[in-house]
Amino acid sequence: MRGLGREPGTWRVSSHSEGKSQSECVEVAWYARNRIGVRDSTHRMGAMLAFPRWEWAALVRLAHSG
Repeated sequence: MRGLGREPGTWRVSSHSEGKSQSECVEVAWYARNRIGVRDSTHRMGAMLAFPRWEWAALVRLAHSG
């Protein structure tokens, strides 16, 4: 969860999205108490997924492991 601010609703573009086309951008933010929000940056007013903090950490670890 490195790079996420502690202020709820402060969205950050994924470092893996930088330099790619607009259609591949993902944003993450602290959403609510111990929840991480994930949304498509091209549809910011659209749907958002919210994960418990531990579940998000597990997903990130899995992605890093390949």
